Amino acid sequence: MQIRVKHGVYVNKRPADVFAYLSDPHKMPEWQSSNFKVTRTTNACTKGRLQHGTKVHDSRNVLGQEIEGEWEVVGFEQDKRLALRVTKGPVPWEMSYMLEPVESGTFLSAEGHGDLGKVPMSAAAANRSCHRLLEQDLATLADILDK
Repeated sequence: MQIRVKHGVYVNKRPADVFAYLSDPHKMPEWQSSNFKVTRTTNACTKGRLQHGTKVHDSRNVLGQEIEGEWEVVGFEQDKRLALRVTKGPVPWEMSYMLEPVESGTFLSAEGHGDLGKVPMSAAAANRSCHRLLEQDLATLADILDK
């Protein structure tokens, strides 16, 4: 089952601050509700941040099941864009984050797509669920950074 999601949120921080948080794989479990553990990173920069070619191994809860996976940074523009692609795992998925300066903050937009395979729900329900998850994750990220 093919899914495509897109959402954006305003964050009351400069793009550099948002990108620093977004590109720290060990912060991802704080704002991504499906990600509960980053187990290993390879080819990260010396400060542990993502860079083009970084691979991250993590554990996630996808539709009630724990899955182990690996994703890779396939697009990286400092303070502007971060693109990720799952390279190992049962759910092929790609996600891109774009950051735009707006007034005194940042508009962070995210777009993802992939194949959920056979899931025990209708395509419409799966689509709604994925959209809600993205909206909640971005809202959580904005709330954390707005403090």
